[in-house]
Amino acid sequence: MASVDSDSQSAASTRGVATLNLSTSAQLAFLASPDPSSTSEVPPSVELVPFRHADSCLAVCASLNGGNVLARLVTGLRLWMVDLGVDPDALREEDIWKRIGEISRSPHFNSHH
Repeated sequence: MASVDSDSQSAASTRGVATLNLSTSAQLAFLASPDPSSTSEVPPSVELVPFRHADSCLAVCASLNGGNVLARLVTGLRLWMVDLGVDPDALREEDIWKRIGEISRSPHFNSHH
């Protein structure tokens, strides 16, 4: 998002411009209206972030790669297991993360056979 922030003057005066940030993850951001009545149309994958100018905000969405994918996987695994009857209090996301880490370090997982 640094490129959007550093060019805030030009970005604020140019409608229809989006910035795509690619790194270990990716984000897409564009100027949007901060009108609360329009936020009901915003999908849950898009976050509205206040911008420097009172008449705009940034609509930001992240791609599902890297850590985002793993976070969705862990959340999904927990929800599926709860749906299958596992006590939700007995299965914390932290425990799933710990087990994924253990599995990723196991010799079997890292074998190239």
